[in-house]
Amino acid sequence: MSPLEQVQQAFLQLSWAIKLSSFLQKHLPTNKVDFDHFHSVDDPDDPDGCICLPDDQFNSINDIYLGAENAILRSVGDLFLAFDTALGEAGKKNDPSAQDSFGQLRILIYMSRCSFAHNVLAPCWEVRGKYRRQIEIKLTDISLQLDLRELADKPFDIKQIGGYLQLFKIKDYIIQILTPNQAMKADGINAGGN
Repeated sequence: MSPLEQVQQAFLQLSWAIKLSSFLQKHLPTNKVDFDHFHSVDDPDDPDGCICLPDDQFNSINDIYLGAENAILRSVGDLFLAFDTALGEAGKKNDPSAQDSFGQLRILIYMSRCSFAHNVLAPCWEVRGKYRRQIEIKLTDISLQLDLRELADKPFDIKQIGGYLQLFKIKDYIIQILTPNQAMKADGINAGGN
């Protein structure tokens, strides 16, 4: 899968998780959802078999909501991992000393990815060494000032980076960088390197 496809697929998963959560909030099940019977999925390693899912999970509406919230949280972490991996594969290396806006966006992506790396369901800012600094990002549609020193060891919250709208703008910007013939347009970023 290409770096661009990795980002697109991770974003589709986040979109699905948000839509699922939104649907559940708007269409509250009036009765307990029937999860008491085995549900199965085909086992790709055994064409004649299936994997049976436990019947004692998601026994309440709150359990279902928590599952949807966890799907969103995991998808945010997956998206940051996809950003970091895709940019690395595209030759856009992370530099903790970067002074330009793109370099500081790269720092934000890496630090956000690290937040999820140690505990995906309870992400926490792991800010160490040269990353303990102020960043200021001013790119097309993205404006963010953040003191990573203040976030060190605190739980990650999407609001700290400007919310989902800001995350979607970051995704659009990264896709532009990863798209052939578009990279040069992204605030003058050199298509071949930093």
